[in-house]
Amino acid sequence: MESRAVENSESGSSGQSPMIDSKYSWIICGSSFFLIFLSMGIENSFGIYQAHYMSNDFAQYPPAQISWIGTLIISGMLLASVVSNRIALLIGFRPAVWIGGTFAALGLLLASFAKSVLVLIFTQGLMFGIGSAFVYSLPITLTSMYFDKYRGSALGVMSAGAGIGGIVISNIINASIDNLGFRWALRITAIITLFFVYIASIPFKPVPGFSTNSKLIDFSAFRSPVFLCLLAAVSLTNLGYSIPIFFLPSLLTQVGASSSLSSASVTLLNAGLFVGCFFFGRLADLLGPFNVFTASTFLAGFFELLLSIIFKTPSTLAALAFFYGFFISGFISLGVVVVGKYFTEEQLSPYTGTYLTYSGLIIFCSNFLNTYLLDELGNGTDYSYLQTMSSAVIMASCIPNIAGILYLRRKFGFN
Repeated sequence: MESRAVENSESGSSGQSPMIDSKYSWIICGSSFFLIFLSMGIENSFGIYQAHYMSNDFAQYPPAQISWIGTLIISGMLLASVVSNRIALLIGFRPAVWIGGTFAALGLLLASFAKSVLVLIFTQGLMFGIGSAFVYSLPITLTSMYFDKYRGSALGVMSAGAGIGGIVISNIINASIDNLGFRWALRITAIITLFFVYIASIPFKPVPGFSTNSKLIDFSAFRSPVFLCLLAAVSLTNLGYSIPIFFLPSLLTQVGASSSLSSASVTLLNAGLFVGCFFFGRLADLLGPFNVFTASTFLAGFFELLLSIIFKTPSTLAALAFFYGFFISGFISLGVVVVGKYFTEEQLSPYTGTYLTYSGLIIFCSNFLNTYLLDELGNGTDYSYLQTMSSAVIMASCIPNIAGILYLRRKFGFN
């Protein structure tokens, strides 16, 4: 079996815990599935709130300002990952998930009383984002920790929770908004958050013998050519990653689609995400995670270009929702698999935290660019600048990815 430590192949662990790739590993994977179901399901459903806020309760605010809510959900979730991992090593994974989930639910509850977008940005955006970092990143770390041979498949199964969660939660949010209003939709989501967080995390514990002395940030990561190539690719992809997720429902409405089709686009995106996580997770075990990560990310950008810029009709945009979800699932689920495959067990937690935190920083910064492209160049209604930028940077991410793959092949003879 290939060494996990590409940068220091002699320093890999001498023995492997019998808990690795065991039946208990799959219990951890199943529990993680439900936590990703929750955290990513709520994130992937934000487009419904975006469309509702733009056309109803907060129509007086610029669309890009409203999108800061969704941006802080994603970036907060990722930026706080390095801290959440460290706290979990200090107090335990289960208590850490409980603390974060409670804070996330509190953010949603407070958001239900908001009278302005600024309050929503702080509560539904920042508070929920920071709290959900514990619900999102700790399952990823634990699942990576409990698997070696089947890591790609396990993380694919876990990440499929994002698709199922998006389908289920988006329909709950839609029904709640239509029948009770957005405020009760937020309260109901807060209750669901507490339920899943406290039940699903019960089995959480680290692999016996796992070191709890990992660094908060391991700066040796920035001396690794493989890790630097991965970060360069993530920088490009995350500049455009959120555009289809946030704006597809609004874009469909703009081109004359029915309100039902606009809402259904969120379900289609999450259905694609669900199928893609299983497919690319298994493919990564067969062809190598870096190869599949690179190809799936490029195709996400390509289909965005094809179906929302070259061809732009209600039917092509609906098709884009599914295909974007399908291909971007490889980007979402396999970046951490790349980290887990090519670095040592001791490096896994700090490197994963660094990878996720860096991703969050890029997504946070990207909204300044999005605001300029939509509100300044597009006058708040022309999405073409956003779409062009998004598809271009996502496709361009294959360049540093290919550089990383070539480095692995030349220096170690595998990828």
